[in-house]
Amino acid sequence: MGINISIMTWINRVLMVPFIISLLILLMYSNYIFYSMYIAFAVCCFQVFSSLLTSFYFKRIDKNTRKFLFTYILSVVFYFFIWFILDYFKLNNIEELIIFLLFGIPVILSLLWTFILESLKKQI
Repeated sequence: MGINISIMTWINRVLMVPFIISLLILLMYSNYIFYSMYIAFAVCCFQVFSSLLTSFYFKRIDKNTRKFLFTYILSVVFYFFIWFILDYFKLNNIEELIIFLLFGIPVILSLLWTFILESLKKQI
């Protein structure tokens, strides 16, 4: 468990640094949104995969981190379900607020997963 969590933590750190930098650049220059989206896709794929790997260690994780892990997995599933429903009924381009939320929630989820991995790293 320790080596896997340690490796996942370092990979997450390496992916999160360019992601945060691209988001900060995006605040000043909105033309670079596609770079942020590409990096966000890579971060998302890694984080979903690492959360599934971490769920194998569910019994070895303390109770508070289990709650965070369960909350993260449930939030990701709920987010993709909402995205699917909005896209299926063609409602995802109605208002700017909905678009902002659909693109802002993954950033919050990636920060939550970074917090969970760092908490797991401290446990081992």
